[in-house]
Formats: sequence, structure tokens, C-alpha cells
Amino acid sequence: GGDEDADGRQVHSVRELFVSVEADVGEASFKLSVGLTALKVVLSRAELTSRVQKMRRGWESKLVDLQKDVNAREQFEDRVKQLRADKRKHMLQMHHGVDYLQRNMSMTLEGYSDNKSEKMIRHADKSKERHVKAVEIKQDLEKQQEQQGIAWLNRGEGRRR
Repeated sequence: GGDEDADGRQVHSVRELFVSVEADVGEASFKLSVGLTALKVVLSRAELTSRVQKMRRGWESKLVDLQKDVNAREQFEDRVKQLRADKRKHMLQMHHGVDYLQRNMSMTLEGYSDNKSEKMIRHADKSKERHVKAVEIKQDLEKQQEQQGIAWLNRGEGRRR
């Protein structure tokens, strides 16, 4: 028995040949003769290309097969889910039930926002705070310089009294 390929040629998928003999009464003798010859397989360009790709790019050809076969893809996705769950379970066991990855992600997400306008507002607020602080420092320095100038001008009045 065999299957037909895309071109309609007969392709045998088995390697064994089973022979069965039955006799109604008495002894039976028979002679079985089998002849084996070399088989020349002729592949089309598409078949040859497909086989070369499978040999060269194993994971890529497997990916193409998964994309074509819905059942195989579902099995693969189930396997990936199971592996992820096993890995998570193992990590929880290793860390005594504490999920550090989830904890770190939640801490990071609390201080992080994807909203661009919020980032711009925070940046503007920080810039304004720096500007106000710089103006206050400048005013304090000007007051100090003015007081030093007044003190220098009044230095002689203290000696006259």
C-alpha cells in the first residue's frame, strides 16, 4: 500500500512485506522468490527545494509546517503554555512562593507611564521648578551684594561716631 504525492506518483511508506499462506487439508509446499533492485527516485524542483530547506533550515521549515497545519500549531501552542507554566511553578518553588519577576514589573509600571503628554507635563514641571529655584538663588545673591555694597559705603560712619 502507499500514498500518492502531489504529482500523482505512487509512494510506498512501508519497509516490510508480509506474506500469508493458508491450506485447507494436508501439506502444502511453495517457493517464494523476491527480487530487490535499486530504486531511482526522481524529484521535482519543488520537492527538491522543500527537502533542501528542511535540511538547511530546520526551525524555519518547522515554522512553515506549523503555520500550514492548524492542529500541529494548536499542539505546539499548548506545549509552549505548559512549558511556561512549568517554568513559573519551578521559579515559585525556588523563591519560596515569591514571584520576583511580577513584583519587579509591577514596581516598574507604577512609576512608568506610556502617555507622552504626561511625560511632557512632568518634564515641564521639573524645568519650571529648576527655573524658580535659580531665580530665588539669583535674588538672594543680589540682596547679599547690595547689603555688602551698603555696608562698604557705610563703613566710615561707624568710625565717626
